[in-house]
Amino acid sequence: MSRRRERLARLRIPARADQLRRARAVVREAARVAGCSPESIDLIVLAVDEACANVIRHAYGPEGGGDIVLEVFRTPEDLCVRLTDFADPIDKSSIKPRDVDEVRPGGLGVHLIREIMDSFEFLEPIGTAGNVLEMRKRLSACRP
Repeated sequence: MSRRRERLARLRIPARADQLRRARAVVREAARVAGCSPESIDLIVLAVDEACANVIRHAYGPEGGGDIVLEVFRTPEDLCVRLTDFADPIDKSSIKPRDVDEVRPGGLGVHLIREIMDSFEFLEPIGTAGNVLEMRKRLSACRP
């Protein structure tokens, strides 16, 4: 895989639900610039929205009070979305999708991210970062 990458967007927002509209708009525009189809753009935006909501709910928790840095990169092969937070590091082994047959509200974010994106992984944080999530979508899979 090529390591050449171009940053399409960077946004730092307070980790609050009322800020997710800005994040969705940035991801939508970056995916459009990368050449993704409208249907793929909608799905990628959904995956990123779910990941941001999980950061707000689980990494920062009810006390909140932190930021999320959203970056979108394009490589020759992928659209890459990186979310960095500054909360306490999470136990990555605890992040599992719940059974989709279990009927109850919430808890489907990880399942949606897995279904929509081609890969996601937690990277080693640098500096004051607490958690870094990187999600990738193959451009060949999201172009018209």
